[in-house]
Amino acid sequence: MVVGYKGEIGRFILAGLLEHLPKANDIHCTDVSNSDAEVIERLERAHYVFLCVPLQETEAWLRRFRSHLSGKTVVEQCSVKAFLYENPEFDDVDLLSMHLLFRPSGTPVGERRGIVFSMRHSAEEVARFRDEISITLATPMSLLESGAEAAYLVHDRIMARQQALIHRVLLVLSGSLGDPALRTFVGERVCDLAERVRSGDPSLYRLIQQNRFLPDEIAEFEARLRSFTIDDF
Repeated sequence: MVVGYKGEIGRFILAGLLEHLPKANDIHCTDVSNSDAEVIERLERAHYVFLCVPLQETEAWLRRFRSHLSGKTVVEQCSVKAFLYENPEFDDVDLLSMHLLFRPSGTPVGERRGIVFSMRHSAEEVARFRDEISITLATPMSLLESGAEAAYLVHDRIMARQQALIHRVLLVLSGSLGDPALRTFVGERVCDLAERVRSGDPSLYRLIQQNRFLPDEIAEFEARLRSFTIDDF
């Protein structure tokens, strides 16, 4: 079942399932236009629930339909994970965490990467899930060998650098580059990437900037910037 199939991530996942599964009528879809009764009716027939609602609406959706999630694996797509795993309300929700590290509409096929992991499934079960869908996903060793730190925190710490810090640097740097006629090729690419961020969902990007690990990443980046020497590169 794909919840939010009209959104960008939902459309992408639905397309992958349609390509992979032998029968389209094995896939159930809902979006904001569906009533609660319709959602519940389709939940009853689902095994995997790909939850593709906006990040800020994820908790509300889970609260609304939690009593109907027994026996279902909820494949959440959030850019930060801690708020789900640390909320005792969702301790009994069978979560499988997925993160597409690209925007489908703006990323060439060869450059698309995604990850999947779970605190509530074995590595074998996660591998079986990867084999069952036609979307290229990986489970990096940094998430499998997280040691004393939970995998969801490892994910969020990495994304503080790979998303939140990168977005902030691009936006600030592009604002310093001035007259387009004077930009170098590299400067123009920086501005292109910054525009890609600006054209995205502002609510999503605002929440990405609230990653709890971002202040540490900013401090480390500032230290590396100040100690920079070209000989190191």
